[in-house]
Amino acid sequence: GLEACHFLGTQTGDMLVSLIYGEPMHSDWRAAAEAMRAELSLPALLGRAKGTRVVLDRDSVDETYALHDGRRLTYRQVEGSFSNPSAAMCEKTLDWLCESARLI
Repeated sequence: GLEACHFLGTQTGDMLVSLIYGEPMHSDWRAAAEAMRAELSLPALLGRAKGTRVVLDRDSVDETYALHDGRRLTYRQVEGSFSNPSAAMCEKTLDWLCESARLI
């Protein structure tokens, strides 16, 4: 059955929901997941079980950070990879890194 549900969201409201299963997904999983995705208005959904990954639409979200110097940086955050869970902290970190690099 379902063991975990992960949410990867952005500041603009985009979201990828990952459903993690402890046993193989049934052959009708995709159809049931599509119906759930439509009913809940989920932008992107995927299911994962040992050795299997079923992606509905996409497996990532794009996060855009506004830096103090006026630049906007867009990062693609892929499901299963590290991304900073706090967008506000990530913006502050990027500002600090850019300022530190400018002073070198």
